[in-house]
Amino acid sequence: MFIRYFILFFFCGILISCSHVASSEDVKTSILNIKDVPYICRGNPGDEGCGDMYYWENIIKGVESVPSLIELIDDNTSIEVPVPNFGGDYTVGDIAIFQMSRIDEAFPLETIIKNSIGYRGGNKMGGFWYYWKFVRESQANRMLLKEEVKKWWNP
Repeated sequence: MFIRYFILFFFCGILISCSHVASSEDVKTSILNIKDVPYICRGNPGDEGCGDMYYWENIIKGVESVPSLIELIDDNTSIEVPVPNFGGDYTVGDIAIFQMSRIDEAFPLETIIKNSIGYRGGNKMGGFWYYWKFVRESQANRMLLKEEVKKWWNP
């Protein structure tokens, strides 16, 4: 399994090093091509349920993708891939958020959403459904989330 990851990231690294810094349009095109988003992965990237290569493309580019991903947070264009357990389809903005959380594991999505909705409860927010409820409630919420993420990225 290690060898598969090594080969995957090695070749993706070569492709990325030969390309330019990711523009928002390049990042969005990659997201729009996604057909498999990681969910209960029991294999390697590219295996069913582990995310296809388009999903991992922006993540492999790392922090150079983050400014473009932030710009896409309020994009509610459907990528026509169903969201397990919550229903509906992922949007470009959802994938941008999830890719950011893979690039930077310190990405405080829960805290950002708490701040955005004015959550004043205890330490635990109550599950990931807060994200889905918040972003699906209105486009204004997606825009608010984008502004909060910008503040986090550029304090």
